[in-house]
Amino acid sequence: ATRGMFKSVMAADTAALVAWCAHNYGDRLGGFVFSENRHREVRPKRGNRGVLQFIHHLVEMHQFGPEPRSNEDSLTAQIVRLRRVARPGSLLLLISDFRGLDQQTEKHITELSRKNDVVLMFVYDPLEAELPPPGRYKVSNGEEELLLDTAFAMRRSAYKDQFTQRSRTIERLCRFHRTAFLPCRTDQNPVRLLADALGGRRRNGS
Repeated sequence: ATRGMFKSVMAADTAALVAWCAHNYGDRLGGFVFSENRHREVRPKRGNRGVLQFIHHLVEMHQFGPEPRSNEDSLTAQIVRLRRVARPGSLLLLISDFRGLDQQTEKHITELSRKNDVVLMFVYDPLEAELPPPGRYKVSNGEEELLLDTAFAMRRSAYKDQFTQRSRTIERLCRFHRTAFLPCRTDQNPVRLLADALGGRRRNGS
């Protein structure tokens, strides 16, 4: 995180907002909460109990330290699990930085979108989109430090182009399947984005 909050915190906050929104509409709420090394499944339920259970798993995911990565917890693996349990006609909001997005993931998202209303919320840190002005910056994860040199214009341009390409890949996927694409920086408030995306679907009867 460089501005706002951690991506994982933004994703969790947004998921909690959606959970309470589903409860207010009287809908059933279910979901998968996952990271690179673990996952939890919440079976669809109505009422406060289902929302609180879902939020409990969101909090729990942030309390554990890192573990060895597993292919069973990859983005693609979670989408496959979602395909198995999602009932046709469901509204599915996928909140992620989509770093694990590949052709297999796109294929499974395509299958999901054929029978469900899918929204992709792309969470990213401003530093991922563009390097800071020319200079030398200390970067730390709390344990280790490295020096980031942004003096070279070509390096800054290549870095920005790489992010733009990833963002456009997700956007093209959404446009092709007529699904909503919601880019959200970690220093933005997701409430308005959600209101515009989900509110429109409510008015259309989804």
